[in-house]
Amino acid sequence: MNLKSIRLYSQEFPVVESHPGMWSGNGMGRSSQINGILINSGMPDEAKITTLIHEVLHLIADLNGLNVNNSESEIATLSNGLVDFLRSNKEAAALICGVK
Repeated sequence: MNLKSIRLYSQEFPVVESHPGMWSGNGMGRSSQINGILINSGMPDEAKITTLIHEVLHLIADLNGLNVNNSESEIATLSNGLVDFLRSNKEAAALICGVK
């Protein structure tokens, strides 16, 4: 994936691809305000991208005190919908990102 960090709310969070070891029960990814985003290095790029969006949504929820109780089903629903929106609407995604 070759992404070293992301910016969110004027803060920089590292993105680290590594073997999950003890940091993830399901082996896909994890996010925290302190450690940033960890992505399982053994996954295909497609899964890494989807997991990145999923973990970004966890960060947004955490940073804003949203009461999602780390609900994986809620975050998964939102992340899958967002990925589908961005892929199905490339012109809208480019507009959002300021690409001409």
